[in-house]
Amino acid sequence: MANYVNAAGVDCLEDAVKDLKQASSLYESMGFTCLGRRTEPTRRSKLYGQGDIRLVLTASSTDADPVAQFVAVHGDGVIDIALKVDGVDDAIGEASRRGARALTPPRDERGHDGRGRRRAEIAAFGDVRHSFTTYEARVTLEDFFPEERVSPSDMKGIFFQTVDHITVNMEKGRMEPTVQFYQNVFGFTEVRYFDIRTAKSGLISRAMRSPNGRITMPFNEPTNEKSQIQEFLNTFHGPGVQHVAFHVTDIIASLKDLTSKGFEFLSVPGTYYDAVPKRVPNVRESMEELKRLNILVDGTDKGYLLQIFSQNLVGPLFYELIQRRGDNGFGEGNFRALFESIERDQERRGVI
Repeated sequence: MANYVNAAGVDCLEDAVKDLKQASSLYESMGFTCLGRRTEPTRRSKLYGQGDIRLVLTASSTDADPVAQFVAVHGDGVIDIALKVDGVDDAIGEASRRGARALTPPRDERGHDGRGRRRAEIAAFGDVRHSFTTYEARVTLEDFFPEERVSPSDMKGIFFQTVDHITVNMEKGRMEPTVQFYQNVFGFTEVRYFDIRTAKSGLISRAMRSPNGRITMPFNEPTNEKSQIQEFLNTFHGPGVQHVAFHVTDIIASLKDLTSKGFEFLSVPGTYYDAVPKRVPNVRESMEELKRLNILVDGTDKGYLLQIFSQNLVGPLFYELIQRRGDNGFGEGNFRALFESIERDQERRGVI
């Protein structure tokens, strides 16, 4: 399908937060570097970077602000998935013609040095939006007061390099119209379909990808009231980003660093690893170490991936670490293992 709005990739993710200092501490522990700050009459923001990932944390002091309204309903979470486009005016015009609801008109935003970017916003799902920004101008230091301590080497990142995919949870019956929205407005196509069910719960998932392959967004919906997707919706009070997957250069080193700082990750039964050598040959890493660290493995004889999922870190939102060695899938062989791991946690907490 055609790339109707010419979306080139993810520009940045913006989190609406209640406590900027507390949120900053979390992401700094994850290896993100503060690249700059921005102070507006009713908002305070901090820009963080690691590798090519840009993350903006924004807190608001007025109830009339959409950021404060988001936090009041949902708590901290992703409010904006900003996309780089060739031209903002053309992108929002085409998106509107294809059924998107424009939230703000195109405008120029200028930083402290007089330079800036072109930006507009459309509604995406729930209270989450997509910003369109010009392809050449992304969220950079020009939009913020830069931190004096930042050097070019800091921006290369420790382990995280790019946003691999962004997974969204929807209410039952809302996934299909949402998928159609991304097909009609952005030209996304379905690359994976999952229907996972156990005796107690289940989910349906459709993974959508942009025409250029640089934006991937799986959408989940629950199969019943006990589903972990429904628990997310109940906790978050509506649809939202369930998890963000960061592509890492060395998942073992990254995991060791994060666990040493107190981060916790989901576990899988030790028997999971018995079938891995036959299912996924040619894995370079030590199977014993992968087992000890609960790192999941999936792939074929042509390539594989390594992945692990954190416990919930921001309300019901969690993060995934994924290292790809020639496999561009989603860990299809691990999807049930992840689902059952979260289900075991639900049982432990008495949810199901």
